[in-house]
Amino acid sequence: MRRTDPANQGHASRDGIGPVCSMVPRAGAVTFFLVMVLAALTLATSIALVTGTMAGREACAALQEGGQFDWTLRSGIQWALWRVYGDANWRTTLPVGPDDAWLTAPMSVGGTTFMVYGFDPVDGDFADDPTDPVALRVQAALGETTAECTATLEPYPHPALAYAVFSSENHILFKNGPVLQAPVRGNAALDDDGKTVVDVSAGGRLETVQGASVKGNLLPYTTFVPQAMPEVKPDFGWYAARATVLPDTSISRASLTETALIIDGNRFAPNPNGIYLIDGGYDSVSLKDVYLRGTLLIRHAEGVSITGGFRCDIGPLGGPTLLARTMARTMVKIDISVGQLDEAADQVDYNGDGDRRDVIPCQLTGMLWTNRKLQLQPSVPIVSEGLLVGKHIHIYGPVELRKFPGQESWRQPGMLGPGLRLRPGSVRRIR
Repeated sequence: MRRTDPANQGHASRDGIGPVCSMVPRAGAVTFFLVMVLAALTLATSIALVTGTMAGREACAALQEGGQFDWTLRSGIQWALWRVYGDANWRTTLPVGPDDAWLTAPMSVGGTTFMVYGFDPVDGDFADDPTDPVALRVQAALGETTAECTATLEPYPHPALAYAVFSSENHILFKNGPVLQAPVRGNAALDDDGKTVVDVSAGGRLETVQGASVKGNLLPYTTFVPQAMPEVKPDFGWYAARATVLPDTSISRASLTETALIIDGNRFAPNPNGIYLIDGGYDSVSLKDVYLRGTLLIRHAEGVSITGGFRCDIGPLGGPTLLARTMARTMVKIDISVGQLDEAADQVDYNGDGDRRDVIPCQLTGMLWTNRKLQLQPSVPIVSEGLLVGKHIHIYGPVELRKFPGQESWRQPGMLGPGLRLRPGSVRRIR
């Protein structure tokens, strides 16, 4: 089945410049790039070389509408996309500071010339944050006439963010009636006991690689794709550097019970980003009756067990809520046995609103990631709204699997695709 990534198509702008070609390295686009760099062929030849792709046909149509000058501006944007695609270390090799030229001299395309300037609009430093975008300014000249446009390039989100479940290596197993209301992606076998509900109307479907085994009730809803999806590798060190480490005196043998992990209002030191870290000391880590709003890191753990009531909500940085590194042949097991956290019964202000009267439904939100096996086995109905990631995944029982609204736009360190893409709607003709 041929799959089309919307991020790889030309984006129609509202400025009269028209679509800009994708940066995906297809043969026609590569040839077009070489033509621009060498400046050895005419503009008409360049057009002919890219007509083999959808993006090329769109660009040619736009050229007929917008003329040679606008095509030159689009060529400058395309050059910038290829510049970062061709250099994995571009964030450290490009100049730092506002309005630094990426070219030392104008480049020629079909009798016109362009210059491309780029800078980090966040803090002027490309190297300090892999999620920072690039603000572009393209200047074009044709004789005495000049034009200029601006655009923004942004990192690709990891493709796994389009799914509610992703297993990078081994099989995914569903048993005892989970409900799939969002896509599931595997790189190996998919299996169930015939009781899984795939809610197609809500977006439920499955994908895995060609040749993988698909059993039970899943085959009619499964699409086979030619390539495995890259592993999700959150930048654990980036989060750890911003985390509040829970001291040994605050936890009992690497366990937390009846605890709120939020920005403030808990018994630990406040953390402005809601990031906390537990070092398991090569022992097992257990959580029981815990409310998390932010990101919990667990490392050096001989397995992780989450029981009783548990709720996790996305914090200020978005995306991940649980990042757990466990030892070989261990797992993260989530066995929620109650449907809610009861502040009055537990005498804990879980949500930090200053009282102990709230009843908080148990739910998994955001991305829950482990480098090993993830097993979700609640004995009460729960909702998982986000992305579950593990090397293999078992999901048992009454779980509704959904995506978090807008999760495809999450851009956290270690969760990015290669290169950059043009931010839709960002191109503006300014003169």
